[in-house]
Amino acid sequence: MQAFLASQSLLVASLLGFAGLALLVLSADLAVKKLIGLAAYFKLSTTFMGMTVFSLATSIPEITAHLTASVGILRGTLDYEASSAIVLGANIGSDVIQQTLIMGIVVFMAGTLYFRRYFLFTSLGPMIGTTVMCIILGWDRVYSRLDGFILFGTFLIYTYYL
Repeated sequence: MQAFLASQSLLVASLLGFAGLALLVLSADLAVKKLIGLAAYFKLSTTFMGMTVFSLATSIPEITAHLTASVGILRGTLDYEASSAIVLGANIGSDVIQQTLIMGIVVFMAGTLYFRRYFLFTSLGPMIGTTVMCIILGWDRVYSRLDGFILFGTFLIYTYYL
C-alpha cells in the first residue's frame, strides 16, 4: 500500500512540475512579447530592454539570495564562508548555465543564430569584461565593499551606456 501511495505522490509531483514548467514557458513568452511592445512604445532598443529590464527581472531569485545571505551574515545567524560560497556559486552557476547550456540548446534547436556585430560590442564584450573584472577583484579571495562599489558603479555606467 505504501509503495502505491509513494508512486501516486511521485506522479502528482511530476505532473505539477510539468504544469509549472509549462506555465513558466507560457508566461516567459508573454513577458517577452510585452517587453518588445513596451520597447516599441517608448522607442527603446530591444537590446536595452533585454539587457536591463528583463535580465533584472529574471535575476530576482539570485538578488534575493544574496540579500538574504548578506543580512544573515551581518546578523551573525549565517556562517560567512558557507553562505558566501553558496550565493556566489549559485550566481556563477546561473551565468554558466545561461551562457553555455541555454545558448547551446537555443542554437541547436534554431539551427543558426544570427546577430549584428553591434551585439558583440554591447552585450558579449561587456559580459566578458565584467567576468574578467570579477576575477581580478576576487583575486585576493575577498570581495570588499570597495569591490562592491566598483561592480555596482560599473553596472550603473553600463545601464546608462545602453
